Amino acid sequence: MQNLTTNVQKVQEKLLELGHLNKVVQLTDSARTAQEAADALGCKVAQIAKSIIFKVNLFAINYRASAQSRNLQVIRGI
Repeated sequence: MQNLTTNVQKVQEKLLELGHLNKVVQLTDSARTAQEAADALGCKVAQIAKSIIFKVNLFAINYRASAQSRNLQVIRGI
């Protein structure tokens, strides 16, 4: 893991601004599969989620998928 790039740091700052205390983790090596990501983070594959964020006007639409669930979230104020 490494220091966050400028764009990833912006995402982290926006999350904090919106009251989300989640910590963004950026891997130094490629994690093309959920298994590679889990190995790099030292966790189970079921704990890995892929996230796609779309910005539409003043809203962000975040779709997260993991081995255990699917989640769609709309965030206002992005």
